[in-house]
Amino acid sequence: MRGVRALLIPAWVVLLGYTLLVVGEHGFSVYGDGAAVLGAMAWPGQFTVDLSCFILVAAAWAGWRHRFSAAGWVAMVGMGLGGFLFFAPYVLVVGARAGTMRGLLLGRNRT
Repeated sequence: MRGVRALLIPAWVVLLGYTLLVVGEHGFSVYGDGAAVLGAMAWPGQFTVDLSCFILVAAAWAGWRHRFSAAGWVAMVGMGLGGFLFFAPYVLVVGARAGTMRGLLLGRNRT
């Protein structure tokens, strides 16, 4: 669990700082350039599709982990909209509550 925390915390801080700089420079139009990036059929679009697939799988995992309860749906929507900015704190909190990697991955009711 220490290794997970050692990776998540600095990555989250870097992403938060980068996000704040981008919002300060360009505003909060998250999806404004997305269609153009995808329509160009180039590497930035491929990266966007790849990342979107990862976010979808992470959100589905969180929902499954909570047996698609209300908390699971909140986690799924949070990850879907917030990406890693939501995912990292989520994993840190549920990981601390679970205590083990098995508990983190499977949830309390599945271990």
